[in-house]
Amino acid sequence: MKNLFKKRDAVDRETYEKRYKHARENLLLVVVLTAVNFGLVLSGSDRYFPFSAFLPYYLTMLGMLLCGRFGEEVYVGELKDIVFLNDSFFYIMVSVAIVIALLYLLACFMSRNGRVGWLIFALAFFSIDLLSLFYVYGISFEITADVVFHVLVIIVLSFGIHAHYKLKSLPPEPEASDLPDLLDEDGDLADEDIEYAFVDGEDEESTEGTPALRLADKDIKHRVLLEVSIPKYDITYRRVKRTNELVINGKIYDEYVALMEFDHRLCATVDGHRITAGFEDFKSYITFDGEILKKKRRLW
Repeated sequence: MKNLFKKRDAVDRETYEKRYKHARENLLLVVVLTAVNFGLVLSGSDRYFPFSAFLPYYLTMLGMLLCGRFGEEVYVGELKDIVFLNDSFFYIMVSVAIVIALLYLLACFMSRNGRVGWLIFALAFFSIDLLSLFYVYGISFEITADVVFHVLVIIVLSFGIHAHYKLKSLPPEPEASDLPDLLDEDGDLADEDIEYAFVDGEDEESTEGTPALRLADKDIKHRVLLEVSIPKYDITYRRVKRTNELVINGKIYDEYVALMEFDHRLCATVDGHRITAGFEDFKSYITFDGEILKKKRRLW
């Protein structure tokens, strides 16, 4: 029972860490698309990506409009007799827009290592951005995409903040085992092409195991992403057509089906040992009881 709680905590920790990371990734996406829209409006383009912060775009567009920086075709109808403001107003609007975008970028950068206060700041700021959208355009079908995106980002940020506090409530991670230290001082493997042997041992408390899905067909066309051999276990992480498979001793224990690969983790418990393989931050990896056996950078 004690071992069962440990495993459950490990799964919870992994889930919450991914949610926190996903929140920061979405915040970075907001910054990138906001920068794209900022460049588009400054170039006079009428194109617009809805998946960005609203205020930086709106302030820049307002500055350009009131200072006569758009083409003549814009100033017709109600805008025909507009009196243009001094260029200083345009520069003020652009400066404010840049500061807002940089604040999002700062929040994304500073929220690393569990500094959740910056995510809370970004959540509050993005909620104000959504309210500003409603204030300017009211309830309109034209802003549906913007509203949906804002709501999704707010939800993801909220989940990330919630995940941080859940992580704090979990017991501390177990101390490292007596296995050899595989990482260098920079946190990477000293040699990505070397396979590492483990001390043979059994987990006497664990009686649970992951059932194999099926036997692995060795003759089927496949690409080996990573493989490791240690006492009692031959572990292969491979891709067959659109499926990534975790193969242990000739049997498939977990799989991930996707036309394009995104971050994922395949897991199995065999003889009380937790074995995982996956792809994250452009690196494939295989772990054994939480220790990295092998890791390799790849772009495809």
